[in-house]
Amino acid sequence: MRFALAVLATLAAGTGNVYARDPEFGADLVLFSSLYDVRGDSSYNPDNLLAGLPRMEHGAQARMRWRLEGEQGVLAIGPRVTFSKATGTNAAAGGTRDTKAFLQNWLIEGRLKNVDVFYSRELMLWGPSQFASPSNPFFIETNQVNPFTELPSRDFVGARWRIGDRNTVALVRNVDRGRDRGV
Repeated sequence: MRFALAVLATLAAGTGNVYARDPEFGADLVLFSSLYDVRGDSSYNPDNLLAGLPRMEHGAQARMRWRLEGEQGVLAIGPRVTFSKATGTNAAAGGTRDTKAFLQNWLIEGRLKNVDVFYSRELMLWGPSQFASPSNPFFIETNQVNPFTELPSRDFVGARWRIGDRNTVALVRNVDRGRDRGV
């Protein structure tokens, strides 16, 4: 990946206007709070001593995005920072804090006339599916039941042929599980 970044940066700096558009920045702050009904009389988890499930969970996620687009290509990055706190119903499920920072998506794209070549980490979802998308070979589950959580993204390499202003033909290959490794 470092090699691809260096080659694209050198290619863009050597020819044409690097900054065809102004750099873009955006951020969303997603706040969430959940209250779980943990049964104390369960024979599988008496008084929540075995599983230590939280009773409440509160958190925030900052979803940032930067994009630099030029005549020769695109560089984009989408880091995420998540803070959460869970409180339990007994000593086994006491309060826990968790902080995670990761790259949800990024894009390195080179443009040659009407052909784009890219390497990216992203979610490739399409269609109005609520639970599953059988036509999507990369992500069968869509996770639309809980829109506050994002599916782990995967790494792709591909080429795109732009036919006019409205039509494209793309060849895409999933090359790595990306953030989907731990799931």
